[in-house]
Amino acid sequence: MTRSLLFSLLLVPALAAAAPSASAPQASVRRFALLVGVNDGGEGRARLRYAVTDARSFGDVLEELGGCSRRTSCC
Repeated sequence: MTRSLLFSLLLVPALAAAAPSASAPQASVRRFALLVGVNDGGEGRARLRYAVTDARSFGDVLEELGGCSRRTSCC
């Protein structure tokens, strides 16, 4: 619960900053994203269940709201 709350608190300002303003002129901007989701963190670490799907979902959000295309994202 705490982790998802922290993630949400970090995500909302980032998306708000990335959203284009209605009054701002559109400049030619290319956005890039490197998204990493690893379920197996290595020996001696607990195996995660949703790290890969979370990274893909976050990529979908960046594409929809942040203007980052799949061509310029690594997921």
